[in-house]
Amino acid sequence: MSVSILSGNFTVYFDGDAGGDRQIKWTGSAAVTATETLNDLYKAIQDLFDNDDGAGTPAGLYMNYGIPIRAITRREYTFGLEESNDTDPWFIDQTTMEHITGGGIQTTGWTRTPGTNRGIVTPTKI
Repeated sequence: MSVSILSGNFTVYFDGDAGGDRQIKWTGSAAVTATETLNDLYKAIQDLFDNDDGAGTPAGLYMNYGIPIRAITRREYTFGLEESNDTDPWFIDQTTMEHITGGGIQTTGWTRTPGTNRGIVTPTKI
């Protein structure tokens, strides 16, 4: 299941979706100048997860997936595993980040599990 937000510039992919699993992706114009603010993305995600979308989707339908983003300030956010009862963190890729302006994101809940495909892998310094 997936839902487009911000006039189709972003798509929220839920568990088991072929486009991405618990992922927020930029699906707008490929032009480098096409951007949205991080605060607008945050507000759109919050609206999706806790409000009636006007298309007959009941309020709170997506709350079972755990909200992917939390505001620290109007320009600082954490993204990933935001709720203690949630087990899998959300993901946002580098291409998507290239289309976001006006703030910063710190990941949370991305613990690397050696021997699995879970977590964010970083190169080891030699």
